[in-house]
Amino acid sequence: MFDVDRAAVLNLVAIAVVLLIPCFWRTGARCSAAVAAIAGIWLLVQPVGRGPLAFLLLALAAMIGLGLRSELAASRRVLAGAVAAFLVIGLTGFSRRPPPPGPMADKFPLLSLAPRLDYETRAQVTHPKEPFASEVAAGMTEQDQRLDSWNERTTILRLFHAGAHRRFDETEGFGETRMGDLTPDKLVLPAEPDPLPTEPPDTLRYGPLAGPADLPDAKRMQGAHIEARDSFLLPTAFGYVKDREHVAGFASHAFRRPLEPRVESPRGAVAWNLTRLQLVSLLKHETPRVYESRELPNMEKLAAVPTRVLTDFEQAALPQLVTERDVVVEDGPHRIHMLGSLRASKACQQCHEVPMGTLLGAFSYVFSRVPDERDATVP
Repeated sequence: MFDVDRAAVLNLVAIAVVLLIPCFWRTGARCSAAVAAIAGIWLLVQPVGRGPLAFLLLALAAMIGLGLRSELAASRRVLAGAVAAFLVIGLTGFSRRPPPPGPMADKFPLLSLAPRLDYETRAQVTHPKEPFASEVAAGMTEQDQRLDSWNERTTILRLFHAGAHRRFDETEGFGETRMGDLTPDKLVLPAEPDPLPTEPPDTLRYGPLAGPADLPDAKRMQGAHIEARDSFLLPTAFGYVKDREHVAGFASHAFRRPLEPRVESPRGAVAWNLTRLQLVSLLKHETPRVYESRELPNMEKLAAVPTRVLTDFEQAALPQLVTERDVVVEDGPHRIHMLGSLRASKACQQCHEVPMGTLLGAFSYVFSRVPDERDATVP
């Protein structure tokens, strides 16, 4: 079965007709030849070239020029140009068989994610009923922009599955160099970051804080959550998502960017380290549970991770994340607890069949105060 790109063929026919009509007049023929030649050369040197169209225009220019040079009658010039035009159209539009997928398409086949998300059909998803607070709505917009941004791995997977002819036509560059950057190493995902700092020993006795200025402000805490969320929901790991049933190169959500574990108070006198980050599951269990592990959450490894019930703080903060806030913070003299939302964005909805903004999970954080000279360990 031939791969017929009917829209492209119709566009090529329209261009050919527009350039051929003036060929009934010698001056018009010269103009058409010049326009076709300039446009063809211009298309060839563009970073994103369109090979078939460029060669069609150059063929038209050549045939019209030959017609003018050999003093052919106007009708014959048009006929010669038409023959050239539709020969190129036939070659580029109808003579293409889609090549078989390459080894990369075999290594990253199109698979369905429905089985691994089957729990969503059984879970009682808390759909947002109230309007989102303005800060939450703004955060959702920002998250959409981050997740929907272009990334090279997704593009390469899409091009591999589209076939060689589509890969060449849609790739930036010129000539053979247009495929030079589409190498398998570009599909390798970053390694998981280093472990978080350890918590100070319970025997440590801290000196008193000077006041609220020794605590991180809301902007710093919000930034720490966004950094963690973006590392966990890295768009590169989503792969090529044609639809929920056809996904290539998907990698389970995990941390794939280094985290900056330290946040400081506004005046920089006291520092706080992120020493614990745990995933709160809202859909896989009858009631919300927290995966209790010292390692950063990795969805591929959660089956072997024990769970615990929510703490009093987590239980009280969770309802606020539905529509009111993105992070809830509980300050303390030695430890700061924070709960941060994981919402469904437009990119998430390609696979998760939930309304926009639905709370799919949360991160539970513990920030421990970094000891300084005022603090001492009690034996």
